[in-house]
Amino acid sequence: MHYLSLENHVSAVTPPVFVWTIADDAGVDPENSLRFAKALWKNRVACQLEIYNHGIHGTGLSEEYRDIAQWPEQAAVFLRSNCGF
Repeated sequence: MHYLSLENHVSAVTPPVFVWTIADDAGVDPENSLRFAKALWKNRVACQLEIYNHGIHGTGLSEEYRDIAQWPEQAAVFLRSNCGF
């Protein structure tokens, strides 16, 4: 578990990261994303963390959840601002 936990592999050379999760995700505890984001911030790595209230694990690009469907545009803004894309 320790080896597979992303927060244990963050360093100052980790690239900027956009993370999104669902607060009521039954498949993966959203606390994992929070720990990862905290590790990124601790190492001064640019990170944007979005936590949506409701959805299902694997929602991805589904338009069923309108708030979650915004994540690609949010990620694009983050990447343009932090990676020059």
